[in-house]
Amino acid sequence: MADTVTTRWVYPPNWDGFVEPRGYLKRGWKHMVVQLTNYSDSTGETAVRKVVRQDLYGPSGLLCKRICVDEIIYRTTNFGVRLYFDMTPAETICLIPHGYGIITGPFLPGIAKYEDYEAGETGDIMLTTIVSQGSAQDTYDITLKLRIKET
Repeated sequence: MADTVTTRWVYPPNWDGFVEPRGYLKRGWKHMVVQLTNYSDSTGETAVRKVVRQDLYGPSGLLCKRICVDEIIYRTTNFGVRLYFDMTPAETICLIPHGYGIITGPFLPGIAKYEDYEAGETGDIMLTTIVSQGSAQDTYDITLKLRIKET
């Protein structure tokens, strides 16, 4: 059995990753909610890109500068999860333990200059599973409540 890994946008509902142009600007959202799930074959995940910052636009139509994680609702079985921003070095958002609960932010990536990322940095949200017990019932269901920062 292979891993069944999904990323589903809860808000905007069933978003497909496309931002529809309106006039000359693309319009996005201030708040977004994404659900990450994995029903594992016990192989786990390492450095998997879950949310791509450059795919997101804010309500004014400007490209997302930083993703703010306001809240994390989670349920994990047989392993923990490390969520982090793709920075140099990587910036941990949080370590999610085995079990279930809610972790409240806000969590923001720090950037050297507010407008720029250093070479090799994206500010994307990444995920790595940790301490897997090697069971075919390894799972996670993580909901991220995000705020899009344009400036």
